[in-house]
Amino acid sequence: MTRFARGGVSTRVSTMGIRAAQRGVCEPCALGKQTQQPHRSTGHVAARRLDQVHMDVGVMPITSAGGNGYYATFYDDFTKFSEVRCIEHKSDVPLVVREVLTLWQTQTGDKVRRVHTDRGGEYVNKDLLSVFAKMGVLHEKTAPYSPQQNGAAERLNRTLMDRVRAMLIDSGQPQEMWGEAIRTANLLRNVTPTSDSALTPWERFTGQKPDLSRLRVFGSIAYVMVPSQKRKKLDPVAIKGVMVGYEWGLSAWRIWDPIAQKLHLSTDVVFNEQRRWGCDTQHYSDSDSDSSSYLGPEEEEEDESGPDTDPDADGDGPGADEEDESSGDGGGSAGEPEGADPPDSPPGGDPPGDANPPDAPEENVRRSARMNKGKMPARYVGTVASEVPVPTTADEAMASLYGEFWTEAMEEEMASHRAKGTFSLVQSPPGVRPLGSKWVFSLKQDENGVVERFKARWVVKGFMQREEIDFEEVFAPVSKQSTLRAFLSMVAAGNMELHQLDVKTAFLNGALEEEIYVTQPPGFEVGGPNVVARLHKALYGLRQASRTWYKTLHERLKAMGYEQSAADPSLYVRVEDGVQVYVLVYVDDVLVASVSHELVLQAKAELMRQFECRDMGEASVFLGMEIKRNRERNSLALSQKRMISELVSNYGMEGAQPKPVPMAQGTVLVKSGSEERLDRGRYPYSELVGSLLYIAGCTRPDISYAVGVLTRHMANPSMEHWKAAKGVVRYLAGTVDYGIVFGGERVSEGMVGFSDADHAGCLDSRRSTTGYVFTVHGGAVSWASKIQRSVAVSTMEAEYMAASEASKEALWLRQLLSDLKYEVRPTTINCDSQSAIKVIKNPVVSVKSKHIAIRYHSVREQVMFGSVVMVDCRTDEMVADILTKPLPTEKFEQHRASMGVCKI
Repeated sequence: MTRFARGGVSTRVSTMGIRAAQRGVCEPCALGKQTQQPHRSTGHVAARRLDQVHMDVGVMPITSAGGNGYYATFYDDFTKFSEVRCIEHKSDVPLVVREVLTLWQTQTGDKVRRVHTDRGGEYVNKDLLSVFAKMGVLHEKTAPYSPQQNGAAERLNRTLMDRVRAMLIDSGQPQEMWGEAIRTANLLRNVTPTSDSALTPWERFTGQKPDLSRLRVFGSIAYVMVPSQKRKKLDPVAIKGVMVGYEWGLSAWRIWDPIAQKLHLSTDVVFNEQRRWGCDTQHYSDSDSDSSSYLGPEEEEEDESGPDTDPDADGDGPGADEEDESSGDGGGSAGEPEGADPPDSPPGGDPPGDANPPDAPEENVRRSARMNKGKMPARYVGTVASEVPVPTTADEAMASLYGEFWTEAMEEEMASHRAKGTFSLVQSPPGVRPLGSKWVFSLKQDENGVVERFKARWVVKGFMQREEIDFEEVFAPVSKQSTLRAFLSMVAAGNMELHQLDVKTAFLNGALEEEIYVTQPPGFEVGGPNVVARLHKALYGLRQASRTWYKTLHERLKAMGYEQSAADPSLYVRVEDGVQVYVLVYVDDVLVASVSHELVLQAKAELMRQFECRDMGEASVFLGMEIKRNRERNSLALSQKRMISELVSNYGMEGAQPKPVPMAQGTVLVKSGSEERLDRGRYPYSELVGSLLYIAGCTRPDISYAVGVLTRHMANPSMEHWKAAKGVVRYLAGTVDYGIVFGGERVSEGMVGFSDADHAGCLDSRRSTTGYVFTVHGGAVSWASKIQRSVAVSTMEAEYMAASEASKEALWLRQLLSDLKYEVRPTTINCDSQSAIKVIKNPVVSVKSKHIAIRYHSVREQVMFGSVVMVDCRTDEMVADILTKPLPTEKFEQHRASMGVCKI
């Protein structure tokens, strides 16, 4: 701490008035840091940043709470800056090497010249050598059996493990938390001055001083404020937890709530740094004195590094733990961990106030069988779903690291079947071939991608069914995305209560009319080989299962007094004493809304009496989309931050430079020739565009045009198309926290439409592009960007055809809003083609219009009846322009905001 004051390290801690303390024995340090004296060695001296990078991989004796058994360290010889990544297998080393080195290069603008490693098998393989060759990096290896030649990395590992042991001992946290601790230890090391310089490694690497004002004691008691939107008036305003790390990009703390088993990210926290969670005198008792129980790398090689390669020669404790003053910081809002770093986040351990670091405290935490000894009270301890491999068979599930949880999920599924009388075991009738069955596994996630529940479904192999023998009708309606958005816009404007239910094993509520036999669930077989299950209820996987469930739900809702929407059969409305109650169903996910809190609770209770449901409380995640509300401003935001973050990460774009627009102005993509065909094995074009298409159709109309163009080349993409698709990902990386906002300042706006066309924009077919968007209460509820069915011979004709498509969507939206008991006035559709408007308003036959197909003339009838009003719009105010062509940045941002797409 004296070095902090002497070197002016922090922008917030410039002077500390520290006087020298009596040097006594630090018990956590003594228990966690004692080592043999290192041997000295010399090596190459770096002349500049990234001139030489040292690397090493450490293996741990126990699996981390995040399911990792190894950690990889990276150390810049010139600045002494380091980074740590926790990995599951050694085979992950080439991938993490490429990620870290690429990130360092893009963030600093310098190029990695050489990388120094030992001769471990993880470094001497074709995959890693290929990475080095592509990056133009010289790979230097130590002499055989001479690990001391890579002393910098070896000493870094020892320094970090010293701190990890001390932090875990001092905090009373279980050893499985080493993943969180080692990342935090590395973060603290990067913002601590070294023995040979008053500058910190962070400042030398980035050129910026770290802000240390938010450092707190690892494992200390914390009281995190609960947002008013997530608590009732008489509920406590804060919850008690334990400080487990930092989220630097938001200048916030990560607080673990062992009671509710959730992680919280907040700036509104009061700390009691004098106390630790779970730390008591037994922590240092003789029962823990066995050296085999101490946390440390397995078979750790003798450290023979010398002071000349010492990346961190100081011997301080866990760094931030020196500060012991209880404090509270306000000005922010509590939330959940965001799950993915922004693409422009600096590497390493980013100090408070800067962007998120790649080595931010480990978020993928779970509870394994090794931890069932009272060490961790949490169920899954914030496991990130992307870190959990989903098995494909029962044997694979039970043999995995998460086997106990998958097994428990299967047992829960079978208990549900027994309770509902889904099937009975019988001898297989003669001449009957039972349908096959299997297990399907999945993870239930919250809005941050953290696992809420392990799920297992016993399903039938429905592809084996024969029509008119095993099933007849199979159709079942599913709610449209446009319905959901219109529904949420009403919720925002009316400041309604919005709650969510999850119907457990929904398909099992529908009784089967057919006689169907299936094989027993794998792993739960009883009796002989001829014993099969005769189904009484519609099991998942049956072709008619969804229809059977829909019919059952529909009948129950009608009996409760609900009316089905004519526009969307998944929407139901009931009026009680002049107050509407809305129910929106998507298979087994149910939203309930009303201005009356009591009526919402009553509706939920009625549904829960009819079906076994899981009460999810106020809706926060629906169909993978995050819902965030500001009740004071009557606003509601709908986004897909977690999914976009995962997409950016999956395609290695975290460190890429974000783009201001999804597709640059003037971009023209045409069909590729056979010689330009893309290698689908190396470049998963269809998978990427499919993911982008889903995002564009849910919450991001701003990428609809770019994605629409990309879908035209799914059959035969080229490298040019692949780069264009990655460009859209780069745009999303820079706008990951954008979404559609309903209400707020625009709550008084009704339904407004915009229609536009780009004449002959497709150079391959010379067809025009139709674009339209409808906003309700300021947010987009329906939009389209699609190629027209036929060639338009003029701009007027292209605009006329686009207006016709928009009017048909307006007609459906008017019916939907009417079903929602919304006052529907004539719908305004803005069009920037006066000639098209005149042809619509004046239905005369002319040379210019007589050839237009009859199907497009419906717009004339709607205008004549007064349900639609066509209005002339200035071209620079045409919001739908964003859906028909690439635009310059300024105009793109203007139209994006007009659709209600903004930063949340």
